[in-house]
Amino acid sequence: MLHNAIMLLFAFAGGLTLSGLVVSCYRVVATVSTEENPLFYYPVIAFAGASILMENVVRSRKSEQVSVSVIAAMCSFFWSSMLGMLLLSACHLS
Repeated sequence: MLHNAIMLLFAFAGGLTLSGLVVSCYRVVATVSTEENPLFYYPVIAFAGASILMENVVRSRKSEQVSVSVIAAMCSFFWSSMLGMLLLSACHLS
């Protein structure tokens, strides 16, 4: 039981880190022409979406729509956990 909880924690942390790295690299490299190209834009968003979603949750934390923020935070947790499980499986650690 404890092993599974620790693996979930590492999956979440690894997925959020991977997502943050992808979004940071994309913001450095991106231009207007890359955002118009769906072959480059959509795969990046598939990996960077968890970090972008969490960033929007933190920004909108002061708004009155707390339920929307909680649902978005749960989606971001699930998304980054799935990315982390993919990362852990690629490293043969799970």
